[in-house]
Amino acid sequence: MKWVKITLIVVLGLAITVFIIFKNLTLREKPMVVKMQNVKVLKANLKHVLIAAEAVIVNKNDVGGTLKARNLKVFIDDHYVADVTTQIFEAPPRKQFVVPLTAKIVVKDVVNKDVIKAIIKARKNKIIKIRFKGDIDIKFLGYTYTHTVDVVRYRKLKRKNAK
Repeated sequence: MKWVKITLIVVLGLAITVFIIFKNLTLREKPMVVKMQNVKVLKANLKHVLIAAEAVIVNKNDVGGTLKARNLKVFIDDHYVADVTTQIFEAPPRKQFVVPLTAKIVVKDVVNKDVIKAIIKARKNKIIKIRFKGDIDIKFLGYTYTHTVDVVRYRKLKRKNAK
């Protein structure tokens, strides 16, 4: 009977300790995409257009997790042109971090004449509208938070000087 009481006290003590530890961990705030930065056209030719950007995310929680872009699409002058690709990324606890995003537009797959016009316009140093729209899933301790992204940036291609 004495061992049962001791075992019960130890188990109860461990349960209270675990409860206190988890209660003090901050996991109350949804990680947020605070901005998209460095949106640029990396490469453009008659076959492909490569667009890159960085999603700046703030995690105020005491635990880290992973994130992945889901259904994140790129639009040029309001016309869908490509899906964004990214690897599964580790999100550190209590930090702001940057996730690189890229999208490769295959020009021959873009059948909409307006999109082709937008790409040609960009080649002539005119400004184009680049929009990222979709979701980034952020997973912490088995819970998945979805952050909706809808960011518009205006950019132009820079011509390389002929040598």
